[in-house]
Amino acid sequence: MQKTGEAQQQVEAVKKDTEETIKKVNEIAANATNPEVKKELETLKSSLNDSLDITKAAETTLQSTRQVQESILQSIPPNVAGTVGSWGVVVSTDDNLAEAQYEVNKAKGQGYTSVSIYQKGKLLRTIIEFPSSSDAQSALPNIRAKIRNDAFAVKLDEWCPNRMPAGDNSYRCPSAEQFMTK
Repeated sequence: MQKTGEAQQQVEAVKKDTEETIKKVNEIAANATNPEVKKELETLKSSLNDSLDITKAAETTLQSTRQVQESILQSIPPNVAGTVGSWGVVVSTDDNLAEAQYEVNKAKGQGYTSVSIYQKGKLLRTIIEFPSSSDAQSALPNIRAKIRNDAFAVKLDEWCPNRMPAGDNSYRCPSAEQFMTK
């Protein structure tokens, strides 16, 4: 389920970038005077719109898949689902600290106090932490409604094994290769 959630956040980022690129192409086309350039820009815009349609379809499919996965998890008895351990709800994937900190503040503004930033690879993930799977799953609908509609739950010990503190309420998720070379 966490892979589906991560994929959904990545698709959302691609959709946003494509929409912004379409706007820029429209702005350039509005100022272009050369007919050949205008024609090329229209071709580019058409291609971007096709990509945007495909991205939206993928987003819908991922959302449906995530809902099916969640309904399956809800039907598993709690002791089988692994309620013990630290759980989190991933609310964002960001490229820079300012964006991640914005998401932290947004979550704290909704009353969540245990909010951390995890660096996994080159990306920063804002995560609201919970003591159990049932706590994370119970909070998920509210988090999706008020913070981010593509948030998803993860078991932190599996999602970020061997996490290392990296400052106040921040962690780094070392890759397996880093441990193999040490």
